[in-house]
Amino acid sequence: YFQHAKYRSSYLLYFMPLQMAKFLTLFQIHNQAINACLDHGKKQGTLRIADLGSGPGTASLSFLLLLLEKNLSEIPPIELYWFDLNSTIMQDGKQLAEELASQFPKLRGKVTVQTHTGPWWNASQILKTTSMIFLGNVLNESGLPRNSSFWPPLLEKAQGGGMLFLVPAHKSPSQYLSSLREKLLENHQLPIWGPCLHTSACPLQDGRNWCHFSYPTQIPGKWFQWFSKDLGSERKWLKFSYLWLASTTYPSPTWSPKIKRVVSDTLEEHNPNVLLCNPNHAERLFVHPKTKIHRGELIKMLPASKKTTKIIPNC
Repeated sequence: YFQHAKYRSSYLLYFMPLQMAKFLTLFQIHNQAINACLDHGKKQGTLRIADLGSGPGTASLSFLLLLLEKNLSEIPPIELYWFDLNSTIMQDGKQLAEELASQFPKLRGKVTVQTHTGPWWNASQILKTTSMIFLGNVLNESGLPRNSSFWPPLLEKAQGGGMLFLVPAHKSPSQYLSSLREKLLENHQLPIWGPCLHTSACPLQDGRNWCHFSYPTQIPGKWFQWFSKDLGSERKWLKFSYLWLASTTYPSPTWSPKIKRVVSDTLEEHNPNVLLCNPNHAERLFVHPKTKIHRGELIKMLPASKKTTKIIPNC
């Protein structure tokens, strides 16, 4: 569909803002990963970002918007490397990125976009060391084997903020990502920014439940609102699954085993409970009917004689 101008326009006006909102949400949740990316870029003298299966550079454009929001005294030159099978959609996105950068003094003259038409899994043959690698909505489309040989050299290039995978919140791609996580951690000692608080086996890799999240949103733009109204569905929630691997040079913090992430909505109204992410198996926590705990929040497990305390939601 990217071969047709009217379909590309529809994508840029509706699906692109929706996907950008997902990346921006993750950037805000994992601010430490963004700081690692920026620190690495500053030390290297160039902020180099790889966007694999980029499409119109959705993740990259989200990152540029984030930089405009942050109170940064100085931004180093930014090099965006995009890899996709469709050159036309990358050219559309390149024009958007260049136009965006030209409008703001903080980015003016600092952003360059290099597009590479071809399979994104060949990126490691071209890439230099990066401050971040994005893989947005590609694992659900590529169907690549989990033991592919291209992962090790690609992981070596992912310094600074590491490597961010984002896939739809559906069961199949989410569990595929969980199984890929296990394969990657099996061969590499990699810390994780999120959503995992541990590097043991994912408790939701198979079975009825799977690891995904929902966050409330209000996406601006009259075109987006017009499309939403015409489709008869206003987007009030962002739904996705993700994995953010940290680099060994900028490791993520070590979490206390008492801290757990909620990985389900409230189950069983008559006996409300939620699932907690625990190494190797999901842990069930029964809660008071009036307690409001949402998927993705962190809670601290206290002694059985005390109530469980919820902390820092959506972290």
